[in-house]
Amino acid sequence: MHRIIFVEKKLNIPKVFIGFLSASLLFWLLMNLSKTYTTTVRYEVKYHSLAQHRQFNKVPPKELAVIVKSSGFNLISTQLRQAPLTISLGKLYKKTPNSYYILTRELITPLQKQFASGLSVVQIPQDSLFFNISELQSKKVPVVFTHSLPLKKGFDLAAPLRISPDSVTISGNESQLKAINEINTKPIKGQQITDVYTEVVALDIPSGINSKQREVSLELNAVKFTEGALKVPVTLINLPKNKQLTIFPKEVSIRYKVGLADFDKITPASFEVYCDYQQSASKGLPYLIPVVKRTSNMVSAVRITPKKIDYLIHK
Repeated sequence: MHRIIFVEKKLNIPKVFIGFLSASLLFWLLMNLSKTYTTTVRYEVKYHSLAQHRQFNKVPPKELAVIVKSSGFNLISTQLRQAPLTISLGKLYKKTPNSYYILTRELITPLQKQFASGLSVVQIPQDSLFFNISELQSKKVPVVFTHSLPLKKGFDLAAPLRISPDSVTISGNESQLKAINEINTKPIKGQQITDVYTEVVALDIPSGINSKQREVSLELNAVKFTEGALKVPVTLINLPKNKQLTIFPKEVSIRYKVGLADFDKITPASFEVYCDYQQSASKGLPYLIPVVKRTSNMVSAVRITPKKIDYLIHK
C-alpha cells in the first residue's frame, strides 16, 4: 500500500505589504470621509410650547427626515451623538377643528441652530407636519374619598373627614369632562388610626385629564366609640281634630354609637321621635312609622326598634 502524505504550505505575506495595505485603506477612508456629502437623515423629534388649553388626541410624529450637507466625518459623529431635535408648536395653522399643521420650511432656521458646526440643513422633504389636537375645556368638581378608613377596631370618626382643598379644576376635551362629576383620592396609607391624623394624598386623575392640583390634604379625628341605648317617647303629629288614637308602644328603643368621652352627655332629650298619621293614612297603611326628627351631633348609626307602631282609633 502507498501512503499519501499531504504537505501544508504556509502563505508567507510580508509584513511590509500588510502595513502598506493598511495605510492605503486608512488613507482612502480619510480621503472619502473628508469629502462633502448631501444625504437624507431621519432624526428623533420632541415638541414643546403647545398651548395649555390644547392637547394631543393622537401621538405626534416621532421622526423627521432632513436633507443635510456636511463632511463624512460630521455625518458619522452627528449620527452617533445627535440629541433629539426640538420643535416648537407655538405657531400652528388650523386646517379643521382638530387638525393643525406647521410648515417645515419654517423649521429650517431653528433646526439649523441645533446642529453641530459644519452641518447644513438643505431641505426637509415633507412640506408639512400634521397634528391631531383638541381644544381643552375646564370645570370645577368636588374631591371625594371613597376608600375604607384604616381605623383601629372600636374607633370611628368624631366628625366628617375633612378634605382640603375640597374641589379642583380639571381640563380635558368636552366628551371626557361630561363623564366626570368628581375626582377621587388615592387611599390613605396609615394603619390603625386612633387619634387626629393628617396625610397628603395624590388625586386619582383619569387618563387624558389635566389638573394643576395633583394632591390634597386629608384630616380626620378618630375617637373610641361605644354603643348606647335609650327609651324615647313617640310624638303623634298631623292627627285630625275629630280623631283620637292610642299607639302601641308609646316608646321606642334607640340604639346609637357615641364617642366614649361623650357617652354621659346623651339623654332621651337628645332625640325626638314622631309618627306622621297623615303620611300613613295617605298610603293606606294600618300602622305608623317612627322617624327620628332630631339627634345630637355627637351620635351616629342611629337605629329604631320597633320599625312600626300600631294604633287604635277611638270612636
